Amino acid sequence: MPSIIEINRTRLVNIYLADRANKTGATMATAELPDGSMTTVELNAEILEKALKKLFEAEVFKAHGSDAGEREIADTYGDCVKIKSGKLSDFGAGFMGALISNLVEQAFAKRGEA
Repeated sequence: MPSIIEINRTRLVNIYLADRANKTGATMATAELPDGSMTTVELNAEILEKALKKLFEAEVFKAHGSDAGEREIADTYGDCVKIKSGKLSDFGAGFMGALISNLVEQAFAKRGEA
């Protein structure tokens, strides 16, 4: 049986991708690179779920431990979505924007190392 974190993460990812598709006609997002230039990235559920696990959940678990971390993650994911309308909240749009920016920055940094 999926945990509340998995359920909320999946809901957030699906709503975010649907929002992107409705706004842009594709599951793409723009992000600013460390050098100040802008880029677009094509996203899918797998990429977003991995990013949430690695860049957000892992850090929360490090900072808060297991039980408190689970509550914090589930609450954050819940705050990102307007359950009744099935849309992103303003907080959710900002949260996902920050996640995408962080993901792009890390990819940019790794590309520079190679």
